[in-house]
Amino acid sequence: MKEFIFSLPGARVNYEGQGTVYIALPENIRDDLKVPAIVAIHGSGRCATDYRDTPFYMQQRDIALKNGCIFAAVSNYQDTWGLDDGLYNTNLLVDYIIENYNVKDSVGLWATSAGGTLANRMVAEYPDKVAFVIGTFPVFDLISGFALKTCKAAWKTDDLEQFKGLIENKNPAAYPQKLTHHKYYIAHGTADAAVPIGENSEKMQALLGNNVYLERIENGVHGTADYSYYDKAITKAFLDNADYLVQTKFGNMN
Repeated sequence: MKEFIFSLPGARVNYEGQGTVYIALPENIRDDLKVPAIVAIHGSGRCATDYRDTPFYMQQRDIALKNGCIFAAVSNYQDTWGLDDGLYNTNLLVDYIIENYNVKDSVGLWATSAGGTLANRMVAEYPDKVAFVIGTFPVFDLISGFALKTCKAAWKTDDLEQFKGLIENKNPAAYPQKLTHHKYYIAHGTADAAVPIGENSEKMQALLGNNVYLERIENGVHGTADYSYYDKAITKAFLDNADYLVQTKFGNMN
């Protein structure tokens, strides 16, 4: 595995380290085929190098690499809560990957927690750049996130009415019709208190129907200790998109 860390040219920087990119390349990349790519979108309080240093996040990288995918992430810190600059940097990274590597013309997105908002904004605003979406307890309805201090800090308000004004046209739950052309593969814990499954992944499934495959992790909480989040939904994501994976088989995740 080859790894690279650098500052993304042109990235918007509101926090120290924002715009830092982590890229990992699979072994034996074939020059004669366009390689698939997974762009990860981290949760609040995380950054790109968590995919190198934090075991729970590293698992996402390793699954992608075993399936022959280039893996990449950009640090957005609190802007991962669906803010415009977070979207700008995520889109910039996708463009960088497409322009600098022999990859497909779209990428798979893997969003964790607050990063679900950016993944959905990518689908809504840049649909041709997204092949499919994987979600690990992802945020779908930003209104539900307002209960969290990190969300209030990201949007710089603790006033609900002001918050509703700030997220107008940026809350994925407000425009489900723009998300109906992509497949989602989500794992979400039934005991998640930070990002409640009912207000987020179950709501998304209710609105988008068969476009969403939802694996409910019984008694699963919002944290990085439970590796059962990397089970059926993830397996199905790669199996369903086998034609995207350059003739590779779904790898053993353990």
